Amino acid sequence: MQDIGVYFRLCLISVECQIYLDVEKQDPCVLWRPQDPQSARTHQFRRKINSLHTLSLQTYEELWKWSTENIGDFWNAVWDETGVIGTKGDNKVRS
Repeated sequence: MQDIGVYFRLCLISVECQIYLDVEKQDPCVLWRPQDPQSARTHQFRRKINSLHTLSLQTYEELWKWSTENIGDFWNAVWDETGVIGTKGDNKVRS
């Protein structure tokens, strides 16, 4: 039997989460998985970061690690990728 505390924490987001865990018997940590991971925005963003910074990040975890070590570059890329309207200003993100 699974830890009921963990189960409830995972199911706080929505009732669909509880149904997903009960009915489909999938990995309780995965709430959604894209049908085509190569077309997911996160994958496209990782490829763009690789191209812009001459990297070879292969996984989301590697992208996350890079983003925490290169905070300014990461948020600059997020700003450009998401099309934020405004000016970036002169302030740098502190790490």
